Amino acid sequence: VLHGTPGFEENDPPRSISLTNNLVPENQPSYVVGELSALDPDLFESFVFELLPELDHQSFVINDRILSLGTTGFDFEAKSIYRIRIRVVDTGGLAFTRSLDIRVEDRNDPPVANAGGPYIIGEGLEIGLVGSGIDQDAGQALTFEWDLDFDGSGFQSTVSGAAPVVSFPDQFATRSIALRVTDNGTPPQRTIVTTTLTV
Repeated sequence: VLHGTPGFEENDPPRSISLTNNLVPENQPSYVVGELSALDPDLFESFVFELLPELDHQSFVINDRILSLGTTGFDFEAKSIYRIRIRVVDTGGLAFTRSLDIRVEDRNDPPVANAGGPYIIGEGLEIGLVGSGIDQDAGQALTFEWDLDFDGSGFQSTVSGAAPVVSFPDQFATRSIALRVTDNGTPPQRTIVTTTLTV
């Protein structure tokens, strides 16, 4: 911008910082948040952006103009808004600093499942399986299904319920059984865990 000396243009500092996006999905480490830009009254400026070492800076990285998450994804249930301060410096060494809020988008999290066991049952006798599950997304209902001869690949639902009572008429060596817990979120998420059963 021209000031008191005719023909001499003095450098003016940047006046603003913008980010193309401030919403990130949870559980997505290294996610690219958006691109930074700066407004400067001087034409043909180039800029250097940097995170100031305060607030939630440790959760982010800047590469040139690109703001990304670090190697740890965000958990909406733990924290839904992160605040950072970014400084931009122009070619003349003048700077502008702005705080930005990064918001975390809630996604359906898979349930945590426990199949209990290992189980030992006498031939022809009944045994109650003890499965359980929890979901950090509040208010979700869980369904429980068991595969009583799990082969490690495809899950075949044999019996349902968290704690079904089962029996086996014939003796067999130890086998793997699996519990599948499914929530009713959008989209539904499921978890399969295994344990052993011996007759």
